Amino acid sequence: MRIKILAVAFWGVFLSAAIAGSSKPGFVLRFYLQSTTQTGSNWTLVEVPDPPQTIAIEKYGFLSEKYIDKATLLPDGTTLIQFDSIGVNVLNTTTSANIGKIMVVVCNNRVIYAPVIDQPLTQGRIMLPGIQPEELKQLREYIEKHKKG
Repeated sequence: MRIKILAVAFWGVFLSAAIAGSSKPGFVLRFYLQSTTQTGSNWTLVEVPDPPQTIAIEKYGFLSEKYIDKATLLPDGTTLIQFDSIGVNVLNTTTSANIGKIMVVVCNNRVIYAPVIDQPLTQGRIMLPGIQPEELKQLREYIEKHKKG
């Protein structure tokens, strides 16, 4: 029963965000931080895969697909994500200030990666396991459609 409640709460966060933004994007990639305080309504519980556990995350992501410049499939099956200048600054600042916390990466409403931040990510790049070929195609289409200038 608890898992069903967690799942409903987790999906509620994403549905409310989609409604608030009026139209749901074709591809969603969001980066969340582990929440250290579970007071008020600015957090939610999620199940992360490795190691399997339930953690509290901040309700709103600190980065999204909006700040991705490039997505490259690597030979080992991971996807290299490169952020634009705003994304580089946000990733650097956020990871520098949150060493020891878990960063949860959600792709199309599915937790794909949840590493502990052990060092600042200063280069604006991250390798993500778990992005499926169709999702990579959607991400590339999103980038092409929304690329500035």
